[in-house]
Amino acid sequence: MSEIFDFAAIKNREDWRWTEDKFFSELCDLPNRRKLSASFQIDGDENLEFLENFADLSAKEQAGLQYLQKIAAKNPIANWNLQESANNVLRFRINESQVEPITIYCDRQGERFVEFSRIEITVAKNVKTAINLDFSAENSACQIPFIELFLEENSDAEILLIAKNSSQENAKKAAQILNFFIYQEKKSHLRCNLFGAGDFFRADIGAYLQGEDANFSIATVQKTSNNSACDLHIRVEHNSENCQSKQILRGVIGANSQAIFDGLIYVAKGAQKTDAEQNSRYLLLDETAKTLAIPQLEIYADDVKCAHGATSGQIDEQAMFYLQARGINKEDARQMLINAFLQEASVLTNANLQEIWQELL
Repeated sequence: MSEIFDFAAIKNREDWRWTEDKFFSELCDLPNRRKLSASFQIDGDENLEFLENFADLSAKEQAGLQYLQKIAAKNPIANWNLQESANNVLRFRINESQVEPITIYCDRQGERFVEFSRIEITVAKNVKTAINLDFSAENSACQIPFIELFLEENSDAEILLIAKNSSQENAKKAAQILNFFIYQEKKSHLRCNLFGAGDFFRADIGAYLQGEDANFSIATVQKTSNNSACDLHIRVEHNSENCQSKQILRGVIGANSQAIFDGLIYVAKGAQKTDAEQNSRYLLLDETAKTLAIPQLEIYADDVKCAHGATSGQIDEQAMFYLQARGINKEDARQMLINAFLQEASVLTNANLQEIWQELL
């Protein structure tokens, strides 16, 4: 059990080794903290069928979620969550379409703790839905959410996932370590916006496109304050024909901060007609800000369309001059350019979720 949350050992893993040592100082004592299971507040649950036991799921749902859990067991943080939250899972099925988003808040219960939360969601066949998942952590707290999403045939889901954390001045750092795994059947569609901000934020996301014509899109904003870290790892597997995926990242990185994007597009043998793209761009607000982009393609089919790109830079001085020359003060001009840059990162179409997203930016 000890190796599951031994951060000294985790630091040696390939997918953690890029995170600078100074950001691990607040994480290494997590095993010694009080462990809590999260509670939830849910709005708009009229179309939800809550399921107490895994056995209440259909055989198809069980197989899909077991597939994801087998993958999660190889991830030390997700595996830690699987063990700590085994008997406390928010499990539900969405059986009817709705326009108004389902909103799920994860309640913060105290300071200097590790809070586990685990959610299993099924979107039933032909159902269209929208979900707002809101997590927070403050003042030395650590949230470790684990979300499993099963999309049945011809389902359509939009998800806004908010993972913010903050600390008061001179307080110990707060942290978010998020795992989100998705199983998609034939002709299912998922559009997800992810907002990560605060002292320490890490997200591991895996999307497994198992049925033909599945479509996955994710847009992520990484927004660091000074002396903070954002670390994003995405794996998208195209395991069937005619699937599409899109990854968009926009990051705004402050002084003495670090941002990482590690994105993989995997195309299995026989997954012909794949169409996948990946694009990451960072805006550095200080010369001490650091970024690392690791775009990857692993392709075993010969009739595919895959592309990736990564850039980083500073605010355009000519654009700043243009705005200031028209009477806009320096700070407002700077904020206008940052907001315009972040507007590029969205795949949502639901008006309610879009409104929440704009407030975050």
